[in-house]
Amino acid sequence: MDPADETRSGSRSVPPSAQFPEGASALADHNLARRLCQEILLPADVESLRSRQVTEMLSKFYPTMVELIYTMSELEAGYRRFENVRAAWKERSAAAEVEKAMLVDHLQQSADREAKLVDEVSRLGSELRSAKKEARHKGRAVRRLRHERDGVAAELQGEREQLRVSLEKLAKAEEELSIAQADADIAKAEAESAKDVLGRAKEEAR
Repeated sequence: MDPADETRSGSRSVPPSAQFPEGASALADHNLARRLCQEILLPADVESLRSRQVTEMLSKFYPTMVELIYTMSELEAGYRRFENVRAAWKERSAAAEVEKAMLVDHLQQSADREAKLVDEVSRLGSELRSAKKEARHKGRAVRRLRHERDGVAAELQGEREQLRVSLEKLAKAEEELSIAQADADIAKAEAESAKDVLGRAKEEAR
């Protein structure tokens, strides 16, 4: 083995942080970036590269670059689709959360009104029974109380129907939120797959 190769090979036992000054950046220093690229090659790799013909290297370079550019384009498109789905999911999620909060509040109000109406129906029924016992001749008052009781009962039925509709809307909102989450997971998986393909393309380019 060439002495220079032995020296370069032996230097790999030293951690990279010990070879470069603190705060150095390969993104800002192209010479440092070149040194890092040279450091990752083993002596056998260097000899193999030196023995290759220029035409052989060029014949592999351009197809590899074309494949790499295509893979990067696919990765970019995958990330854009993921960002679009994630943005849409965030909007739908936020809207679903707002609607869910409104429905929960409406359900609570409906439950409170239902409890009050149940108490009112019970009170009016008790008054009606008392009126029948105490004054059968007060038929007009009895009819008034019965009418009020029927009206409150009808209102209670309407509140129960509204409560049922609100529950259906809440279930639909939760289903849409689940679908949005599934779409985001699929887009993320596509982006990760494109990233793996890019990684393999880079390895082949080396």
